[in-house]
Amino acid sequence: MLSPFLFYAVIKVRPMKLLLIFTILLSEFTVLSQHTIEGTPFITIYDKEEYAGGAQCWDSKLLDNGHILVANDQGILEFDGERWTKYSLPNNSICRSIHISQDRIYVGGQDEIGYLAPSEKGELTFYSIREFIPEIYLPLQDVWQIMSQNDKIYFRSVNRIYIFDPIQETFKIIDPNAPIISIHKLDSEIYFNDLYKGIVSVNDTNKRYSGSELLKFTPIISIFPSDEDTMFVTERFGIFEHKNGVINKSTAEVQDYMTTYGAFCAIRTDPNRIAIGTQFGGILIINNYGEAIKVINRKSGLSNNNIQTLCQDKMGNLWAGTSNGINKIELNNPLSIIHPDYEEKGTFYTIQQHDDKLYFGSNNSLYVTDLNDENNPFQERKYYPVQYSEGQVWGLDIINGDLLMGHNNGAYHIRNNRAEIFSKEPGVWQFIQARNKNEIYVGTYSGVHIYKKIKGSWTFFKKLEGFIESSRIIISVIPNEVWVSHPYRGIYKIEHDNEYSVKKVSLYDQDKGLPSELGNYVFDLDGTPYVTGETGVYRYNRKDNIFELDSKVNAHIDSSKNVRRLIQDKTNKLWYIAEHEVGSITKTNDSTMQKSTYPSLLGKFVGGFEELYFLNNNQVMVCGNEMVLSLSETDTYASNKSDTYITKIKLSDTDSTLFGGYNLVDNKITFHQSETEVKELKPDQNAITFYYSSPSHLGSAQYSYILTRKQNPRDVEWSPWAENTTKEYNNLSPGKYTFYVKSKTLNGKEGTPCAYRLTIAPPWYLSVWAKLIYILLAIGALAAILFIPQKKFKVEKEILTTAKKESDAKLEQVQTEKLKAEIEFKNTELASSTMHLVQKNETINKIREEVQNASKKIKDPDAKKEVRKILSLLTNDERLEDEWDNFSYHFDQVHTDFLKRVSEEYPQLTPKDKKLCAYLRMNLTTKEIAPLLNISVRGVEISRYRLRKKLELDGDTNLNAFMMGY
Repeated sequence: MLSPFLFYAVIKVRPMKLLLIFTILLSEFTVLSQHTIEGTPFITIYDKEEYAGGAQCWDSKLLDNGHILVANDQGILEFDGERWTKYSLPNNSICRSIHISQDRIYVGGQDEIGYLAPSEKGELTFYSIREFIPEIYLPLQDVWQIMSQNDKIYFRSVNRIYIFDPIQETFKIIDPNAPIISIHKLDSEIYFNDLYKGIVSVNDTNKRYSGSELLKFTPIISIFPSDEDTMFVTERFGIFEHKNGVINKSTAEVQDYMTTYGAFCAIRTDPNRIAIGTQFGGILIINNYGEAIKVINRKSGLSNNNIQTLCQDKMGNLWAGTSNGINKIELNNPLSIIHPDYEEKGTFYTIQQHDDKLYFGSNNSLYVTDLNDENNPFQERKYYPVQYSEGQVWGLDIINGDLLMGHNNGAYHIRNNRAEIFSKEPGVWQFIQARNKNEIYVGTYSGVHIYKKIKGSWTFFKKLEGFIESSRIIISVIPNEVWVSHPYRGIYKIEHDNEYSVKKVSLYDQDKGLPSELGNYVFDLDGTPYVTGETGVYRYNRKDNIFELDSKVNAHIDSSKNVRRLIQDKTNKLWYIAEHEVGSITKTNDSTMQKSTYPSLLGKFVGGFEELYFLNNNQVMVCGNEMVLSLSETDTYASNKSDTYITKIKLSDTDSTLFGGYNLVDNKITFHQSETEVKELKPDQNAITFYYSSPSHLGSAQYSYILTRKQNPRDVEWSPWAENTTKEYNNLSPGKYTFYVKSKTLNGKEGTPCAYRLTIAPPWYLSVWAKLIYILLAIGALAAILFIPQKKFKVEKEILTTAKKESDAKLEQVQTEKLKAEIEFKNTELASSTMHLVQKNETINKIREEVQNASKKIKDPDAKKEVRKILSLLTNDERLEDEWDNFSYHFDQVHTDFLKRVSEEYPQLTPKDKKLCAYLRMNLTTKEIAPLLNISVRGVEISRYRLRKKLELDGDTNLNAFMMGY
């Protein structure tokens, strides 16, 4: 059996005691049910920068696909749940009014009138009908309202009504010579508010709507009829009820509010409520009796108090067009917002009710409100900080009627709106009842302390020795036993005697049945320790002293997920907060378990400090960042599915539109491709981008898609869920395709997939005509084969001729290559000969120098004359420079311009360096190079060293190898 529920123990109680218990519980629930706190709804503001339009909005309507249309200063705005689109009127006129008919969206503006309809590509396009109005009734001025009745369209300007016949394309004009305040559809007939006469029938101006004649000279903006009475909402005089021929005013508070702030628009939000957009006071919500229920204004989060249009979407969200942007008010969201600290916007950790007061503990202070104060829609609830409570508040617990506060600075007793400290030991988390009513366990930053109540004051007694871990979550299910959970260690059980001397400290981790040492939290459910771990929920088996998975609880909670918190409310319903969902489990009358989930709570908790407080049977308080949330257990979002629409399809390469999201089928606007239509694309139109949305306005939706050639999308694998609202495909091959997309909102329910069918034609060379040509070519080739024997000789002759030409060409190429090799060989020999000649000239030069030196020592004139003759012969024979130039020329021919390349890349080289480079390229040794340069071997080595530096070679590079490979 599932232990966390009260009825497990109830069956053991005697009948009289059982009756007493139920009487006490019933009285307690009755008291609790009297207390509620009104929160403000979630509001999303769309400013003009976001929707790229003007600041002021004048009218709004809801399309069948969930898109919101707004009449704006700069045209018509459309919101598909993900993106805004703007449609401009001619001359960029202001748009004042919108009306949705079966096949058109009629639009009225400043001296402009017309309609939006799908083009051939499915894009909404504006068509003006102003030209059909007789010239005498122009200009139009501003068209403020549009209605339809019996295939006729009624446009209201300031002082005329223009009745348009779409079939005949003609206008009938009603000009009462009086200001026309509004038009209304009543009893299947169109009426207009003539300021001087009341509510007058368009078809019979002598006919008045019942009761309206009593409101002459009273501008009426809306009328809400019912079986018993009719409610008139006026512009400046409040709300009037007509019943049995008598006009009655609404409540004094509502009349005062309406008179003060005026009215601009009104709509019925449900059978029992009406929302009124005021000129200066935001939105007033009343019931059918004219009693105020709620006021939503700038203090509630609206962008502006001037409400010029209201409409409601399929989820019950109220869309308000103001003079400064568009607001979405989530009236049906089960969550509403409470700011006990007003503008401080701290983080809240704990909530507790005590003596008809509700306390909120935050990281700033402790705040309190009086539950006996009635919820007044015209006045804000008052919240006050508790004196001396400044700082981080961790926990609030009631022990024997005392409200105790765990605080970063110590332990406090809250009374008379003051925080009285009774322990300055820093860091107190939680208080729980100990062995008797005057003793408590106190969980602190450094263990568990024992306090006793002595003479009305809580006094420190002792600390449970041997345990120093932070004790944020503690429970005690039997006397002399305390359980402490540590999220990074495990679960501790501390056993002590009657004097609180510790007997044993036991650690429960993986060896004791828990999945790991991380993420473990312990909770007391009907006297049994329960632990939520990284995976699953575990129940303590006292007999075997281990924790075991609780199969009944885990059957309703995904045991593979991390559950952060288990909480039992006052009706013994078991709530759980997990990483993937928030829900509750209730045992029904037939002993089955019923599970409810609250998707709107996901992501709203303070991480690691998840907390719920049950104010009454219908209101749950949620501690969150910057706010406290109020949850209505009737989560209307949970049962809604999300419809998905393909809003646009574009060619990625050209950005041109293939489909604009609209279609006209059987003279009716639809929002999808017709069932028989298949879009045909050219071969080069194979890069496509799909845009889609889910206009359920529940918050962020997730999408999954598939592009398939199969007819049944269930036979293919869909993409993973993601928040992307576009999908691009490139280089699609020819063939038939269907693109499917579906969505799911935060409630996890999937909508019906939306489909779009298209065909990409094959390229010309794969078309039917191309294939026909291929067949004709094949036939021609077959026919040609018949003539092959006749042309065989000619073909073979041509082949032989071609072969001979090729052979001659190859022979000529071989001879050319041979001749080239011979030339290269001769150049090599010439270079070698030139080398020897250089050597010879260098030797002669040396002899000449020696002879010159010897001539200086000869004294005999005849001998000197003979020596001069020898020197003359040697000089005439010296052509060293010319010979070197000759050598360089032939050397570069053989070695592919070696010296030329060296000179260009290394201009700093001297002629001697270049000679050394040439000798190294010829792979000569140092000894062979020395006489060529006319220096010693040592001199060659020095020259090599200097050459290396000029070439900037590192030490690992071989100079000879460098020159050989250069």
